[in-house]
Amino acid sequence: MKVKEPNVYTTGKIAKLCAVSIRTVARWIESDQLKAYRLPGESTEYRVSKADLLAFLKEFGLPWEHVEGDKTVQALLLDSSASNVKAVETSLSHLEAKTNVAVAQDIISGAILLGLLQPQLLVIDLEEFDNAEISRMLELARTKEQLKETKIIILADGSASDKTLAKFEKLGVEVILKKPVTTQSLSKKVSSLF
Repeated sequence: MKVKEPNVYTTGKIAKLCAVSIRTVARWIESDQLKAYRLPGESTEYRVSKADLLAFLKEFGLPWEHVEGDKTVQALLLDSSASNVKAVETSLSHLEAKTNVAVAQDIISGAILLGLLQPQLLVIDLEEFDNAEISRMLELARTKEQLKETKIIILADGSASDKTLAKFEKLGVEVILKKPVTTQSLSKKVSSLF
């Protein structure tokens, strides 16, 4: 889910976020510590992209979590062995936001957490669960307004039939990865979704 807030900040807004004066922000810019651009014409006003502001704050060890529009990306992993947690966490690490990965080790916990957390990403390891139960959970998820934007990735083992996988695609699964799945391939797919 892409952030929809403005991605450009004025020096005044940055000063408020960092609890400093506008002149201090201008000095950061003039000393090339904070990347910025001027408005066209003879303007003396600067603008800073959100990405550049976040990079600056992180580089200098300043708090960045409060920056407008930064949110926690919530992921839910349905995996009875929790073996894919590290791979999912790593695949989310490229995002300029905090990430939180919750794990459900059974279908009932998964359905409950799906409704409670309303995650932006749902990763399901098919090897661990009954395909019919997963189908019912996905059908229910896609009927709920709050979950329509949830991106779904299925990790399929060799026993999943093409018919089953096609059914999951019809239920709105964005990505189906055949096992074995590497962290790199999972990261690439997550990047394409966010």
